[in-house]
Amino acid sequence: MTNNKEKMTTKTTKTILFSALMLTVTLAVTETPVAWAHHADYLVPMTTVYQEIEVLQEEVNNIQEEINKISTTEQDELTVQKIMQLQQTLDNKIDKMQELAKEFQRLEQLNMDSYRVDPETKKKFYNAEDILYEQYINATSPTYVGDNPISFVTVDFQHKNLIVKFDPDQAAKKNLDVDKTPAKIVADIKLLLGEDIPVTVEYAKSELIACTSRTGVCDPIKGGVQVADVNNINGNGTSAWKSTDTSSNVGFVTARHVVGGFGNTVEQPVNNRDVGSVTHQCLLPTSGSAIGDTCDFAFVDLFNGIGISNTSIYRTSSASWVITNKVADTSQSEGTTIWKSGVGTGNTMGTITDNNPSNKYTVVELSVGSMDSGSPVFHQPSPLQNSVDLYGVLYKKAGTHALYHPWDYVKSTLGLTE
Repeated sequence: MTNNKEKMTTKTTKTILFSALMLTVTLAVTETPVAWAHHADYLVPMTTVYQEIEVLQEEVNNIQEEINKISTTEQDELTVQKIMQLQQTLDNKIDKMQELAKEFQRLEQLNMDSYRVDPETKKKFYNAEDILYEQYINATSPTYVGDNPISFVTVDFQHKNLIVKFDPDQAAKKNLDVDKTPAKIVADIKLLLGEDIPVTVEYAKSELIACTSRTGVCDPIKGGVQVADVNNINGNGTSAWKSTDTSSNVGFVTARHVVGGFGNTVEQPVNNRDVGSVTHQCLLPTSGSAIGDTCDFAFVDLFNGIGISNTSIYRTSSASWVITNKVADTSQSEGTTIWKSGVGTGNTMGTITDNNPSNKYTVVELSVGSMDSGSPVFHQPSPLQNSVDLYGVLYKKAGTHALYHPWDYVKSTLGLTE
């Protein structure tokens, strides 16, 4: 048994060493796509290899757990044989992971090599990029041409050209100045840079990327992300939607029991940064089993310097739902399919089951959990589109049912303008 234990110790060390190798690979694969994802020809095979590594890593972890579990039992010939079999399987998978890691690094190096250019070429393209940036992007530049539809300029060293991106909405405006049309701008760019700088035109918006996690710092804030009462960090919940009060103060709506009473400081995500304070609230009744059934919502006025998205609701780390319509309570019908986006259970779909006009809330069958209070509730007209209709703010659950206050009731009760 001594030799077997020594062998297991060796293999455990091997697993630990491979974990360190995996960290290196992870850092590499995370860094590369951020800067060059729209050009890297090697990303597809790299991604495939990386996914194979992830699958094997999960299998290795499971086998190691099984070995550890068996090792704690009384040892006999059968258990020793079982451990040896598992260890052999573990060794084979670790060896395969190491081979894949080498292949990943080989592909990564080929990818890096494909972007290499001589110093003179790099300087030429960077100078061209700087010229266009100053003329079309940097509004403080003395050469800035004024408001125009160019949203982004970048160099593609792999294909040796300059990419100019136009905002599709801006480019399609009917009242766009003649000298600001994409065709005219491209012609001007060719005159400006000369024919030896190839220019590729693309259409894409330039947008701030934030909220890579519901529970991380979200700047600007959007619906569906974590917020908390500064005096009760266990009272975490979810932001609902951006709103404004009659004094033009900008903030967001959430459940009142999430953020505490009037004047209370609110944090986002939690115990991290102060983002605003409660300036409008409603919580009736204040105790008993029906707490909040009449009203349980609040408006958080954001502090200076804290931004918020006008219409975005968190969907994934790289995608948002967009509020394009708000549906009045009287038009929220039973049987309608709705969604909620919350910190506790993520994105879940349900159905309106009861919208009694006598109640100040609407009932849905919907999976919800702790920290989902304050979640925006909405309808998605088409599963192929991110556009949604806002319905209300979630605040309570009762078994398989959940309750939300309609957005127009929240608006009128708190005296908000949107």
